[in-house]
Amino acid sequence: MKSLLRKIVPLELRKIIHAVRSMPELRKEIADLKSELLYYKVLHYHEYNPSTEYESELSYLKQHGTITPFPYRQLKPLATVETGFDDKKKLPYVMHNEKKLFFP
Repeated sequence: MKSLLRKIVPLELRKIIHAVRSMPELRKEIADLKSELLYYKVLHYHEYNPSTEYESELSYLKQHGTITPFPYRQLKPLATVETGFDDKKKLPYVMHNEKKLFFP
């Protein structure tokens, strides 16, 4: 894959891409701008397409003043998930409502 990209992408463009990747402060600034743009696009969309379906989500966004697409700024703690492997059925499973939920 790397050699294919080297054949397709001109050397000058590869140099620019490498320079940008090696500048963490510029990468952070670009990520912040993307996040800010996404925030305003969501608010703008719901301003012109009002709906009561996402009121709590919009109030959360307005309260925090930003969107963090990933990695999440606030992670929700997850409950412990019990997993296992059933030797009879030869399938992995998780426990759900005290029953085994199998995955093929």
